[in-house]
Amino acid sequence: MKLQFTERPLGELIEVASGQVDPRDEPYSSMPHVGGENIEPHTGRISGTQTAAELGLKSGKYVFDDSHVLYSKIRPNLNKVATPDFEGICSADIYPIRPVNGEIDKRFLVYVLRSKHFLAYAAKHSTRTNIPKLNRPTLLAYSFPLPPLAEQKRIADILDKADAIRRKRQNASTQREALIPSIFIELFGDPALNPHNYRRVVLSALADGDDGIKCGPFGTQLSKGEYTHEGVPLWGIPHVNRKFDVPTNEFVSEEKAEDLSGYSLIAGDIVMTRKGTVGNCSVYPSHLPVGVMHSDLLRIRLDQSQCLPEFASWQLTLSRDVEHQIRLVSSGAIMAGINVTKLKGIGILVPPLPLQEEFAHAVEQVKTLREDQQKVEAGVDALFNSLVQRAFKGEL
Repeated sequence: MKLQFTERPLGELIEVASGQVDPRDEPYSSMPHVGGENIEPHTGRISGTQTAAELGLKSGKYVFDDSHVLYSKIRPNLNKVATPDFEGICSADIYPIRPVNGEIDKRFLVYVLRSKHFLAYAAKHSTRTNIPKLNRPTLLAYSFPLPPLAEQKRIADILDKADAIRRKRQNASTQREALIPSIFIELFGDPALNPHNYRRVVLSALADGDDGIKCGPFGTQLSKGEYTHEGVPLWGIPHVNRKFDVPTNEFVSEEKAEDLSGYSLIAGDIVMTRKGTVGNCSVYPSHLPVGVMHSDLLRIRLDQSQCLPEFASWQLTLSRDVEHQIRLVSSGAIMAGINVTKLKGIGILVPPLPLQEEFAHAVEQVKTLREDQQKVEAGVDALFNSLVQRAFKGEL
């Protein structure tokens, strides 16, 4: 029998933290800090945190503990909802939310905030044009059908089990990706030891022309006011770190992209982070349209008659020798970084082209397996989302 749920606004069920603390003061300076970049979209996994002192934070932060749900209010379409199991501080762009009055189960609240209905509501009511934001009154005004507490817990139990199955499949995909470093070492050995005595060549000698190695556009060449909601995709550090598996929500017009054609990204380009996670690499995929890189990226466009991008990208990622070279040349008054001149002087090993081709073929096979797995995961995700919708309609 279908249950009847009562329509309730979030404002009657939760409290949102208010009153910020100074991250320079103890105990807050020793606490882990969670920013939006530390929360994985859709899954809510928290990773890569550092203490406030390590990050040198100065602006006000919110305190949270394991009783809170962390909701990132910036770009709500990214669906960043986390359930920390520790005490810490978070960015002012994150709402620490806690159930009150014993009327809503915390796990059920998480599924509400991740639901398609809430995502649509957040997207519709977000303020700002360039960087959408869900403000506090709008969050609290969201209304939805609330089942009795016992039913909430039953629903959360069912969804937790379904979500666990979904995550196991995602973990299997991650393990498959770990095959590539093993294949690299098997074919070429440890680059730091160079057991096969391959020749070592600086990147400038492997680049395709004088502009083969280039930094992204400076701020004066591309301002945030020129971003659009559609057009030519603009790519940054998060996309390189995720191998371009996550979409961008920043674009520029065709006209602006033409002005920035010298900073374009095409299939086969190696894209490297030059700030923050210095030296992370990914090859720009063939299925994506021509794009433009942010200022915090470097592009390496190779002469593929000498060196293949898949091989070079993985060597730049895996080699302890390259890591050491990057560490030596990284500089910056505020944070470590690498520029074009210094990158051109980085040396990598260049095995015979047929061996590089063998490696590139193996990488392509792993990618094919991953794409097949992603199709299966998409089906599992669709079933899970259907289950969530049925739960909120009282049909479980």
